[in-house]
Amino acid sequence: YPASAPIIVSSEKENKLYYLVRESNTYNLYTLNPSETLDTAKKIKECDFTIPSNYGMIVTGFKKDNELYLGTRSGQVITYTIGAGEKAKTYSQNDYKVVLDAKKVPGENAFYILTENALYKTSFENQEAEKIISTSGQRDFYIHEDKIILYSNNSMSGVSIVDLKTKKAELLFNPKFQLKRLKYYNDGTKKYLLEVENNGSIYLYDLAAKNLKQIYTGNGIQDAIMGNDGFIYVSKSSAIFPNTPLLKVNIKTYETVPVQIKGNIAFSLEKNTDGNTIYGIILHDDPNDKNTYVFAYNTEKNKYQEVLKFNSEDSDAFMLFDDTTLFTNIGRNFIYSYNTKGNKKMNFNRSASIPLKVSQNGDYVVIIN
Repeated sequence: YPASAPIIVSSEKENKLYYLVRESNTYNLYTLNPSETLDTAKKIKECDFTIPSNYGMIVTGFKKDNELYLGTRSGQVITYTIGAGEKAKTYSQNDYKVVLDAKKVPGENAFYILTENALYKTSFENQEAEKIISTSGQRDFYIHEDKIILYSNNSMSGVSIVDLKTKKAELLFNPKFQLKRLKYYNDGTKKYLLEVENNGSIYLYDLAAKNLKQIYTGNGIQDAIMGNDGFIYVSKSSAIFPNTPLLKVNIKTYETVPVQIKGNIAFSLEKNTDGNTIYGIILHDDPNDKNTYVFAYNTEKNKYQEVLKFNSEDSDAFMLFDDTTLFTNIGRNFIYSYNTKGNKKMNFNRSASIPLKVSQNGDYVVIIN
């Protein structure tokens, strides 16, 4: 059927052929009924819309229900609702030039997205992005009530808190050394930040008292996490005394107790919803066992087990625990998902880049490459 540079936007489930044609400065969406013969088929105009001239031509797109999702030659992403009579909505490529971190919005089917200079709120349902606050180059964040805690791993930049209502920012503290890991905890009575600096010191920051105190010092520290038993669990190299990859520190007495498990180095600690099971990644490096494992340590029963095994050494892997699901990128080829209740495993294929972070909200998973 005659058409000038048509862009077919039909999905596989459509019973009509939908295609987009640029005519003068307007884009027109037409349909053809494939059940009719070529001689008798008539094109029907469904809608038309315009886009700014500096966006360049639309070069690709697809249709889902009544929504058109279109991409231009200049890199703009456009959506248009068929039959709504509204203007096409445009999302600037610069908004998402580099996505650094993502967290689910509590109580909503949405995510906070951190870029190089701003924090956005976006939803898969309405396909809109709302700029919440401007930022100053921080690369990581946590959600604390109606506030956002901003920081940067592998940096000496200050840890700040921003009130989402007033947009006012406040510096909490400056790391004394390079910040390696930071975690946020709410135990129901107090709210803390637990940080690892320079692989040698662990500090606890009380958000209410605004007090920073040192909990533990040592060498080869990889990560730390607060359990529900009054201990902070520290992952480290077993080559450093005490010669175990995992130990626990009493936050009141500072007593240190080694956890007797085998392995060369443990890192990327997480805990389940109840807080009585610590999960982590551990490397074995001996002649008969050169593998990477995901382990689970039950703090109440003092029980250790390795729940996932990968036939390679991956010291750069990460792990995230969300509700009952554990995510990890061990091996770098996939994001692995492991349901700890039903012992079900699945993986999410990577794109062209290595997966670096992941966040889940209900049926949606955001993977940052």
